[in-house]
Amino acid sequence: MTEPLTAKLPFPTPAAPGEAVGSDERLSVEDQARLAEMLRLHHAAVWRTAYRMGLNAAQADDVTQQAYIAASRRMPDIRVGSERGFLLGAVVLAAKNHRRLAAHRYESSDTDGLDNTPDRAPSPDQLVALKQARAMLDRVLDRLPESTREVFVLFELEGLPLKEIRELLDIPMGTLASRLRRAREQFEREVEALRNCGGVR
Repeated sequence: MTEPLTAKLPFPTPAAPGEAVGSDERLSVEDQARLAEMLRLHHAAVWRTAYRMGLNAAQADDVTQQAYIAASRRMPDIRVGSERGFLLGAVVLAAKNHRRLAAHRYESSDTDGLDNTPDRAPSPDQLVALKQARAMLDRVLDRLPESTREVFVLFELEGLPLKEIRELLDIPMGTLASRLRRAREQFEREVEALRNCGGVR
């Protein structure tokens, strides 16, 4: 069984910025409550995934909002227990669309959105280590191609099962496994390169 490479790495989990998605008057009371619970449970993971898709903090806010709007419109189609998977799939699609629309211009990744997130680490040394790990992760993810990056983020960083990722991305399992293998290989190469050149400690 495939195990995540990054399961034991000290990558931080940033708090999700942005305001809550407002309730939709067209939704039933039950669906509004369900959407609110989805927001409470999964907002951090959805925003984090958007950011790791190559967006800056403000763009991640927008794309996260789009994912919840999509959820509000398709609430009857979302199976109970699969809310997180639906939201992560929606945010990956929204991030992909955002990048394609913005492809005519270059915008550097904004790390301030994470650096300004309150850090619970009590030790200054731990804070430095987390920032270094975060910077390494951001730099390596920026170098992964879009298709392999999506698979890597969903599996390695967000812990979705391969079967669920296959359904979200609508690709054959063989293609998914190949992309994950390539992403892991490149991830390891890039991390080693950064370490060798002193990019991280």
